[in-house]
Amino acid sequence: MSASHIGADASSSQPQEPPLVEPEAEAQGEFEKAFAEGMAYAARARSMLGDLTNARGIYEVLMTKGAQVTGKASTYTLAAMMGLLNIFEEETAKQRREHAPQVVAIAARMIRMCDKQEPGCEWLHEVREEGPVEVPYVGPMDARRLRLQANAHLGSMHHENQAYDEAIACYDAAIEAAEATPATANAVDVRAELVMALNGKAQCVQSLAIKAGGSTPAEAVQTTGDVERQQTLPKDDLPDEAKKHFRSATELGLRALQLARELSAEEADENPEEAGDDDGHGPTNPMLLAVYCTLGDIAWTMRNKRLAVLNYTHAARQSIKCYGEDHPETKKALTLLSFAQSHTAVGKPVEAM
Repeated sequence: MSASHIGADASSSQPQEPPLVEPEAEAQGEFEKAFAEGMAYAARARSMLGDLTNARGIYEVLMTKGAQVTGKASTYTLAAMMGLLNIFEEETAKQRREHAPQVVAIAARMIRMCDKQEPGCEWLHEVREEGPVEVPYVGPMDARRLRLQANAHLGSMHHENQAYDEAIACYDAAIEAAEATPATANAVDVRAELVMALNGKAQCVQSLAIKAGGSTPAEAVQTTGDVERQQTLPKDDLPDEAKKHFRSATELGLRALQLARELSAEEADENPEEAGDDDGHGPTNPMLLAVYCTLGDIAWTMRNKRLAVLNYTHAARQSIKCYGEDHPETKKALTLLSFAQSHTAVGKPVEAM
């Protein structure tokens, strides 16, 4: 019974005070309001301003505060953790190496949640008629989707550190889980995560091709200088292993592109205003930007200038539509396009096996 009811009498002529809000409920309400504001600021910093440093700082505060107030495995804490993983994917190679331990720690917690080994993760395994629990600013979440996310980001982190076998194993685990039959009829749609895993594996296999061709792969393609160094193969006549990897990377990238276009078309059907740009270049989605960049990188590595320019052009269009002309992602895509247009690939085009 709240303090306002102690000694209260129905016959009392004095006005009743409203029931007091329980301290725990008040603290929870304040946290939820602050969390919503923080997530909005982080999303704006990341997507509209390209300010990854401030976005990262906000997500880290929200992750720590979420763990203190709602628990390490709560939906709020998970939302902030996933925000940090997304920031990691957009950072420079130097920043990604610095933040790799954080990725490992976050992914490990996610996997423990999937395995029911993290206190407070019961919500993740509930089978509800109305569907999986919604994670704030992320969407519906179940153990399958979360495991996919964890493995895909771990694969990216291992690739950054040139641990190719570990990276491929993580991507394969993610792809296998995505393609498996869901355990429940209302399981979360994980096709977006499958695009992420296919695209990540394509990048990793491209690095294997470069390595097999006698060159040194860059950890991540971030600047035209990285592109120029990474995409220069020392010999015209590459070993069969390199050609096989190039073919595999291309197939993975095209598979990711097909699925990303299907998802984007579905979204455009639901939101006609996002159906494409004024020139009819098809649906718009950040996933398409990432995949087109990967296909452009692979094509340039294989000394196929025409195909590289085509894919970088698509990537630039997607970025302008998604983020605007002044966003760092757009500037990067336009720089890659300009580089490919103004340079000539040295050596014969690679004929993949």
